Amino acid sequence: MNQNNIPMKNSTLFTTMRYSLFVLFVFLNCANLSVQTPEQIGKQTYEIVKILPTQSFDEYRAKFMSYEQLQTLEKVSPEGFQKFLAQVTREEMSSDYKRDYDKFKATIKSDAEAWKSVEFSNFSYTLDSIDGIQLCDGRLGVTSGEQTYTIRTSSIYDGNSYLLAGMKLITNK
Repeated sequence: MNQNNIPMKNSTLFTTMRYSLFVLFVFLNCANLSVQTPEQIGKQTYEIVKILPTQSFDEYRAKFMSYEQLQTLEKVSPEGFQKFLAQVTREEMSSDYKRDYDKFKATIKSDAEAWKSVEFSNFSYTLDSIDGIQLCDGRLGVTSGEQTYTIRTSSIYDGNSYLLAGMKLITNK
C-alpha cells in the first residue's frame, strides 16, 4: 500500500482484484452468448436479427460460439465428436460466419425499409445427440413488411447452457 492506502500494482490485493474483474468480465460475456433452454434460442436469435442492419461483422460474430469455446468443448467431448470438432479450423469458422453475415446484409439491403419493422413469428426446434453431445437445430420465423423469412439456427449444449454456433437465412417468401 502507498501512503493513501491504495493497493499498489504488485500487491496481492491488487492481483486478486484484477483476477476477480477478469473472471467477472468473462462470465458476463459468456452469459450473453448462452441461454439455458432451447426455447430461449428463438428469442436470442430474434434479438440478433433485429439489430443486424446496424451491426458490423465483428459485432455480429461476437454473438456466436468462439473458436476457443469450440476447442474447450472438444476437450470434454466423447472421442467420436472430438474427431469431428478437431477438423474445424478458426479460418473455416470465421469464413462461415462471414458468408452468413453477408447473405443477411444483402437481404436487408434489398429490403431496408421493410426490415426496420422485422417481427417475431415463430420458433421451432429439434434436439439431437451425436456421440453424447446435445445439439439444437432451430427454425426462426420472422416477418418484415410483406416478406416472411426462415432462419436456421444451430446451437450446442456445453453441459450448462446452449451456445449459438450458427444461423443461416434459408428462405424468404
